[in-house]
Amino acid sequence: DARRIAPWNWWMRDCENTEEEKEEEEGGARPQRPTKAREYVRRTEREEKRIRADPQYTSPERIFFQNRPPVRTEVAEELPRMRYLLDVTLNRLARWLRVIGVDAALETAEEEQRRTSTSPHFIIFDRCRRERRTLVTTSYKLLLRKDCPPGAHLVDPRASKERSLASLLLSHGAPVEPSRFLTRCTVCNGRIREVTD
Repeated sequence: DARRIAPWNWWMRDCENTEEEKEEEEGGARPQRPTKAREYVRRTEREEKRIRADPQYTSPERIFFQNRPPVRTEVAEELPRMRYLLDVTLNRLARWLRVIGVDAALETAEEEQRRTSTSPHFIIFDRCRRERRTLVTTSYKLLLRKDCPPGAHLVDPRASKERSLASLLLSHGAPVEPSRFLTRCTVCNGRIREVTD
């Protein structure tokens, strides 16, 4: 039997189109009866073409860009300036912050003595609140105290200074502006001003 020898030939023969289907393909498909959905789409397309042909037509994109408020480019001037207060163990990190123009103050000898003693009150916390500074320290015990000011940053003493600096700036979103580089003294944290004769 031919079906047993080449069964795929019979399968292909069964899949062939009939004579009526071939005539419909050659003559083209019959025009479909327009439904409500097709008529709505055609009417919408005609209306859109008529509107776009109008010389006074303005695209929605142009209307959006014409009516939107102007973009302010001086965003860096409105960002809040970060002010830090670092403990005495972060002297080198404080100098690096001053080089890029960030206000970074160091704790005094009196504040360090009160912090390392058994005193229940730390004056370094009062200074942070009074001067509105963010505390940066390597002591996790300071962060565990209930009177610690919010937003304090813990620095890993084993990490490199480059990594500590990047982590500090990224965590607080402090803007780094090249125009402010070398505008502070690395010793006293004072502003450097141009002196004219």
